[in-house]
Amino acid sequence: MNGRSAFRLLAPLLVFAIGLMAASEAACEKISFWPTEDVSVRTDEPDNPGEGQAPLLYVGGAIVGNDDFWVTYMKFPLAQFEDGEINCAKLWMMPYQLSGEYVWVSVYEVLSEPGWDEDYISYEWAIGEMTVSTSPAAEVKVNTTANGFYWDITLAAQQHEGGDFSICVKEKNQPSAGNWAKFHSAETSTGGAQPFLEVRYSPPDDDNSDAQVWVSIDEVCFLECVSWPELGELIEWTFVLDNAGAGMSGIAFSLSLTPGMFTAPVFENLLPGGLSVGEWDTGIMLYTDQCVADMPVPVARLSFIYTGSAGDILIQDHPEYPRWVIDCAEPSEVDYYCVQSHGGVGKDPEPGDCPATAVDPIDQPVSWGMIKRIFR
Repeated sequence: MNGRSAFRLLAPLLVFAIGLMAASEAACEKISFWPTEDVSVRTDEPDNPGEGQAPLLYVGGAIVGNDDFWVTYMKFPLAQFEDGEINCAKLWMMPYQLSGEYVWVSVYEVLSEPGWDEDYISYEWAIGEMTVSTSPAAEVKVNTTANGFYWDITLAAQQHEGGDFSICVKEKNQPSAGNWAKFHSAETSTGGAQPFLEVRYSPPDDDNSDAQVWVSIDEVCFLECVSWPELGELIEWTFVLDNAGAGMSGIAFSLSLTPGMFTAPVFENLLPGGLSVGEWDTGIMLYTDQCVADMPVPVARLSFIYTGSAGDILIQDHPEYPRWVIDCAEPSEVDYYCVQSHGGVGKDPEPGDCPATAVDPIDQPVSWGMIKRIFR
């Protein structure tokens, strides 16, 4: 596999339409990728390297005599999981041919190795340089009833988060005359038959986990998440983001106004650069070419003339990017905000969905309804 990329993601990447940022959801995720190295070596030629570009992988025997057999080695990069947590790891392999109705295949964890390449590793080198677990991480009965089989090797993979993860694949009872299996390798020409590691993992808790937004007639939302305007009065409402500890470079949302309370609404992007995709009432993504770290940050302003009917200014989800706030990491990652308070015009604002916590009404943004309860 020399000359090819370290690994190929089989899951699609989330990419902004303008191609400026890549994002990964901050939740339990699944990602699948091929091995960077996969090769089979044989005991009857202990000093000869395996064929790294071969389309098939082999386990079991016999090859020449009853004591000769094949062993397969694979390597998967787990550097991307260094700061997260692997919850599940499954090795998938697709059989090509079996010596009989079934073959028991075992997968062993390579406990330590100095680094290896599929183009020079031999059976003798592997025996002398690698330390392989004496107990299998998983065993599976491979037969002809399915196109693919998996081995649950979660516990072994968890020991290698942040580094390379090498495994050894063997026929369970080797040497065992006539008991062998052939599998497709990463170089197979059969599309979709390559072996791969399927990982479910939890990314690390990000610094934007407490991010919250609200809409108010100023940037503080103290007594200001509600207004009591006069007929024909110009109202300017500000959409505010706070507690994004990792900073922000983009945010997605939509706003909904109660019909009959406004005329001539004007929306203004307050982020540096003023970049946006979409419309405020159907779903808009605001982003900037610089990191915004000072909190709270005014994100946008909505202005309209009050026509006399009480109503709400509701913060709603973007239809494609619900609750997204893009942090300042490189590459950027998607975090999620909660709504601290909606806006009320001539009425108490609708409450948001942020977790309820005890707050100091002088220092923290609170709803008008909470203020009234405090004064009662």
